[in-house]
Amino acid sequence: MDETNEKRTSHFGIWGIHAAAPGDSLSMATSADASINYFRGAFSLVCGPYPGSHTRERTFMPTAFFTLRGLAALLLLGALPCAAGSFTFTPVNDPAYPTFTEVYGINNSGELTGLIPGGANGDDAGFLNNGSTWTSLVPPGATGPTIASGVSGSGHVVGYYNDGSGTYDGFLYNGATYTILNDPLANAHSTDAQGISNNGAEIAGYYLNASGYHGFLYNGSTYTTLNDPNAIGTGATYATGVNNSSEVAGYFEDSTGNYDGFLYNGSTYTTLNDPSACAGCRTFANGINDSGLVVGYYYDSAGGIHGFLYNGSTYTTIDDPLANPGTTAAYGINDSGQIAGTFQSGSYTYSGFVAESSAAPEPSAAVTGALGLALLLVCAVRRSRRSLDGRTSCGN
Repeated sequence: MDETNEKRTSHFGIWGIHAAAPGDSLSMATSADASINYFRGAFSLVCGPYPGSHTRERTFMPTAFFTLRGLAALLLLGALPCAAGSFTFTPVNDPAYPTFTEVYGINNSGELTGLIPGGANGDDAGFLNNGSTWTSLVPPGATGPTIASGVSGSGHVVGYYNDGSGTYDGFLYNGATYTILNDPLANAHSTDAQGISNNGAEIAGYYLNASGYHGFLYNGSTYTTLNDPNAIGTGATYATGVNNSSEVAGYFEDSTGNYDGFLYNGSTYTTLNDPSACAGCRTFANGINDSGLVVGYYYDSAGGIHGFLYNGSTYTTIDDPLANPGTTAAYGINDSGQIAGTFQSGSYTYSGFVAESSAAPEPSAAVTGALGLALLLVCAVRRSRRSLDGRTSCGN
């Protein structure tokens, strides 16, 4: 087995549109609801699909706005901003290394872990950032790269480092002391600690021995091996994240030589493949929070990578707007839904990011009230013309 193998595979739904359709009748009792529907439809036309509705009760058509009601909605929308996609992104860069900061873990306090330069022998170091201070992490005995992969709610950091013998050892850092982690089944091969639960009770990772790569869970005293039954051969399973319920996220190599994500609940392995990935392309699951939300990334047909969020039924793509196309990877998620990851911009600049879901503007009471009043005035005008065609409703 090649121990220089790549060491860090470095509940939103599909937005529906709920808008009043042309020809719907409007009464005083429904004018407010209709005004909201038209506002959301207008938002969809100007800003893209309106987030928050998980059904497509009606298909929004731009022709709906060639009416007085629709035009009123568009006019009122003009004073409001568009949401910037599904997420709001904050770039993360160590000021000492503005062109190379990779973020892998995030806890509920927003503390971040990852990779920066400045390690042993001029190689990379891990880091812990608490929002104001960047702490470089290099375990004693490290002679090469150190990677800080995950952080618990109390700020304890897990990761792995090159120990000088050509292999990697895992570590747990409690703020003062490094504890070295070596799965006894590794037999002097590598042990990589990848994730830690929010309560700090369990660590997920993988080890290498003569039969291949195997995932593990470590509870402070016992290592439990994890092998996805769909993995090829005798060992190709990599555990990367764990939550307080002992649910594990990771990935495995399948019989075709491809990589698929997995979610393990203590008894069952569920394969995760982002449907946006090209046929035969890779999906890597990297992190999981206590709600069971999973983040990771997938490959497209051009070889680009895109982050994803999986809520148990739906995959939502995560692409940092500052990134070069196809260079966004998601690695960690906390219980607030903040997502940590890394992207590339320019030729050689690597930055971390924290992504949070961004909601589209819901119309205020003043806006919907004004729009509702405008619609009622339209109705009043139209009612005066009903005798021309015999209609009694206030439709289009």
